[in-house]
Amino acid sequence: MSHTMAHMAIVLARKNLGAAIQESSARFCLANAVQAFDNEDFDIAHMWARKSLAYSVGISHPDYAITAPTITHKGPLHEHTNLTDWESVAT
Repeated sequence: MSHTMAHMAIVLARKNLGAAIQESSARFCLANAVQAFDNEDFDIAHMWARKSLAYSVGISHPDYAITAPTITHKGPLHEHTNLTDWESVAT
């Protein structure tokens, strides 16, 4: 996870604390996110910030959705998969 993604998730989590559905849990997660960020453990910081958002605004909120990590896969599956393969599975 990049520094930027972790930072953005923390900023959004902090912004949404006032709307917290479960405020104490959201604050606990945010504190862990900030500590992990300060320790330059950006994957863990991002994870905790997303947990804070889940507690404050819920997983269907746009601020939670925008912090979703993007998944990239490089390797045999990526190289040998194309749309027609998936179309045959779907039908």
